[in-house]
Amino acid sequence: MRPGAPPPRVDLPQRLIDALFRRVARDLTLAMALLELAIVLGRLPGFQAGTTPPVLLVGPFLAFLVCLSGASLLAFGRPDRRMADAVICAGNASLSLVFGTMSLWYADPIRLFVFAILLLMAGVFQRSRTLYAVNLAVTVAALAFGLRGAPMPRSSAGIAYAVFFAAAAAGLIAHLLLTALVKRLHRALVRARSARQEVAVLQGLIPICAHCKKIRNDGGFWEQVESYIASRTAASFSHGVCPECLERHYPKPRR
Repeated sequence: MRPGAPPPRVDLPQRLIDALFRRVARDLTLAMALLELAIVLGRLPGFQAGTTPPVLLVGPFLAFLVCLSGASLLAFGRPDRRMADAVICAGNASLSLVFGTMSLWYADPIRLFVFAILLLMAGVFQRSRTLYAVNLAVTVAALAFGLRGAPMPRSSAGIAYAVFFAAAAAGLIAHLLLTALVKRLHRALVRARSARQEVAVLQGLIPICAHCKKIRNDGGFWEQVESYIASRTAASFSHGVCPECLERHYPKPRR
């Protein structure tokens, strides 16, 4: 930053939202890493016995490293929207590739129903439209590859496709609702911060006329106390007459 230049504007509400999503993305990615680790440990005896191909062990292990690295970045890095979205996208895509390639060695279509969860997760906690599209494309491609290696029986193909379509639609709805919720949350935090700043102004030095009791606002204009406070707080006024003013301005007639 150049000497004498104004400091960069910090969007505190956005940083609070980013910090919240960073924690959620960290926990979600860590859960993905533990799932991949469980897959690796489950296939390790078969690999040692020579019945499990090495690729079925290497693939989940690489996905485990990807998810673990993403969780570490989110745990020790600064709150950043792009990083959180990218880590969730990488974790979900790696899981999709692992389960998609499994059909080359395990022609079991029942395993492919895990893609219903992955299609739903593609839209959950994903605020970037671009990364959501990439995530969804990778998941659908991995599902298509898995269906090619392990096609569904004709008797249950219609139900399976309906489940996958419903999961993808639910993921899209979750993505749209999430982006709308983030915008509303940001506006609410901005309004709350502005209200706190206005309250802080009222707690400071307020110039008031010694005679008419008008208050000078930030623009240099004098306005009534009621309008000044009502425009900066949620307070409202109801007017009455105190006993002293009642006696002074409305004296009782003497008999």
